[in-house]
Amino acid sequence: MAEGRQGDIFAFDLGATRLKFQPHPGAPVEVVELAEREPRRVVDLIAGLSSPLAPRGVAVAVCGLVDARTGLVRLAINLGWEGVELGAMLAERLGVPVVLLNDADAAALGAWQWLVEEGALDPVEGRLLCFTLGTGLGGGLVVGGRLQLDRFGSGIEPGHAPYFFRGRWVRGDLVGGAAGLDGVLAEAGLPLSARRGEELSRLAEQGDEGVLAALFQWGEALAHPVAVGICLTLPQVVVFTGGLSHLFPHIGEGLRQGLGELLPGELWEGVELMHNPDPALPLLGARRWFEQRAELSGPA
Repeated sequence: MAEGRQGDIFAFDLGATRLKFQPHPGAPVEVVELAEREPRRVVDLIAGLSSPLAPRGVAVAVCGLVDARTGLVRLAINLGWEGVELGAMLAERLGVPVVLLNDADAAALGAWQWLVEEGALDPVEGRLLCFTLGTGLGGGLVVGGRLQLDRFGSGIEPGHAPYFFRGRWVRGDLVGGAAGLDGVLAEAGLPLSARRGEELSRLAEQGDEGVLAALFQWGEALAHPVAVGICLTLPQVVVFTGGLSHLFPHIGEGLRQGLGELLPGELWEGVELMHNPDPALPLLGARRWFEQRAELSGPA
């Protein structure tokens, strides 16, 4: 059980099947399976993890379209939510300030902070583009330390954008998310048990030719949304995070080949591609968002 301290900003990462909790930077991350996805049950779960010590505030990264300025979850397909005032519900229950952020936006903000602290990105002019590889394809853009949001308080959504791929238009989720990975693995004739997690990585590391070929193809497919993102945002760094980002060492070659076929070299060859420098990036970014919101509007 992760131990909280009174006065900390408690950070949560709410996914489709699990809730991650970190009471303060550097603390162990606790992972809790979501037995129920009904909003009030999720509030109960977060409240239970926040007790008995009172945090100074709570920051939550959510797998869905979130208004980061108001705490409204506009749409979270994988949770079955639409129009859920999760921020207000949590603030009322906990009695402390609460901020919400899309999980990919949180990962982007966390990656920016991590790279700046490592001296790998300019804190004033640095431009970072983030893609989350998981059930769907998420994305976030940070410029000079500021998350780029639209008038609805949402960041970029590569998973909802259409891409012309293999002769037809498809959503980004079907190219870069789990569905895209499943498609290339199914074409390779792999059984369902080999399509996820450690088993897939193990087969790739053992040099399984079918798995390696499939992951190469997935990298080529992922190059389509990544190429569009690079053209539109002109980042210095592109970071890949999320539950499937551990496969990056096996898809990187296909991704780079795909980018080379889609873009002139001068647009992307100077861009650094990296994967998941810290698994707690969404928690780090959610906490930073809390601090930025406090700077802009005060903690109340």
